[in-house]
Amino acid sequence: YLGGVARFECNINSVPQPSYVWQKDGNKIPQDNRYTTFSSGVLQITNLKYEDAGLYRCIAYISGIGDGIGNRHFKMLAPPQNITGIYGETAELECLIDGYPLPGVIWTRKGMTWIFFLFYGWLRGDKLVVLSANPNHSGYYQCIGDNGIGQVMSTGLLKVFKKEVPSAPTNITWEIVSPGIVEIHWHPPTEPNGVITSYIIFYNIDESLPDTKWNNVTQNGK
Repeated sequence: YLGGVARFECNINSVPQPSYVWQKDGNKIPQDNRYTTFSSGVLQITNLKYEDAGLYRCIAYISGIGDGIGNRHFKMLAPPQNITGIYGETAELECLIDGYPLPGVIWTRKGMTWIFFLFYGWLRGDKLVVLSANPNHSGYYQCIGDNGIGQVMSTGLLKVFKKEVPSAPTNITWEIVSPGIVEIHWHPPTEPNGVITSYIIFYNIDESLPDTKWNNVTQNGK
C-alpha cells in the first residue's frame, strides 16, 4: 500500500553462499534509498509508491556453478480505506492484492485473526465483513498478503457510530472583522455519531427584533 513496506525473499541454500542481484521489470532496481538489499537475499522497499508495482526478479550467483533466476511479482491494488459504520448495520473493509504466486489474504486486529469468525462476521474474498457493527468493533484492522515469498500489509480504520444526533460544537468563539462581518470559530462535536457533512449557523438580522427573522448559513464540516 502507498507509504508502506514490502519485502521479497530469495533464499537458496548452497555452499558457498550465493550473492544476489535484484531486477525490476528486466532492469536493475532503481537507485533509490527506499530500496534495500540484504546479503540473505531479501529485498525491502519502504515508503511504497505506485511506480514500485512490477515484476521483480532475483538472480543468485553461485561461484563455480552459475546463476539461478526466480521471479517475484507482488503489488497491492487497493489498500483498505478508513470507513464509517452505523450501529447495527454491516460494515465492509476491502483489500485487493495481486502477485505471483497468488498471495493469500488474512485480516488481523490487535495481532489476532481467529476472533473474526466469532466476533466480526466472515471473510468474502478480500473483504472483511463485520455484521451488526457496534462501537466495540471500532479500531484499526490490518490486511496482510503473503504468497510464501513476499509480504505486504496495510491498515484501515473502522469507526462505528450510534444512530443518534451529534453533540453540539465546542469552543465557539467569534470576532467582528469589519462592520457587518463576523468571523466564527468552533471545534467539532466530541460525539459526532457519524460523518459531519455541514454546520448550520443561525444569526439575527435585526437585533431589536430577535423573534422576527432568522437566516442560516451552511458550511462544510470537517
